[in-house]
Amino acid sequence: MRKIPLEAFTQIIRTLNTFTNTGDGAQALIDWLNEHIAPSAIYLSQSGLIFSARNFTLPDDVMIWLQDKDNWQQWETSRQVDNNNPVGSLDFEGDTLLIPLRCDGIVYGMICLDGNPRESSQILILAALLSERLHHLEAPMEVLSDEPLELVASADLLEQDT
Repeated sequence: MRKIPLEAFTQIIRTLNTFTNTGDGAQALIDWLNEHIAPSAIYLSQSGLIFSARNFTLPDDVMIWLQDKDNWQQWETSRQVDNNNPVGSLDFEGDTLLIPLRCDGIVYGMICLDGNPRESSQILILAALLSERLHHLEAPMEVLSDEPLELVASADLLEQDT
C-alpha cells in the first residue's frame, strides 16, 4: 500500500466537507485521487457531467452505460471490474474499481478508478464524504432538519419608528 501523507488526506477531507459547487468537489477529488492513488473519473448523475483526470479517459460505451442509472443505481457497494468480473458487455480496458455515490437512498453518481488500488478503505471514506456533501448541497432545506425553522426576534427589532 502506498503511504499517503496525513496532511494530504486531511486536506482532501477538509475540501470535501466545504465545497459549495458540485463540479468543484468532484474535480478536487479526481485531482487528489490522480495524485495519490490512481487516475479516475466521476460521473455526477444530477448534472450528467463526467469529471476525469487529464491522463484518464473512459471508453465511450462506459460513458453511455454510466449515464443510464438503471445499469447501476441499485448497487450498494463497490465492484472491482476485470476480465474475470465483467459488468455486462462493457470493456473497461483493464481493471477498474467502480464506487457508487449514494446517501440516504439517493444515487448521486459513480467513481471509476483505473486499476485495482490497494487503498480501498481510504477511497471508500472519500466516496462517502463526497456523497454526504452532495446530499447536503442538493437536498431541500426541509429535508436537512426534522424540526421546523423558528424565527425569533427581539421586541426592539420589531418596533417601528412612528
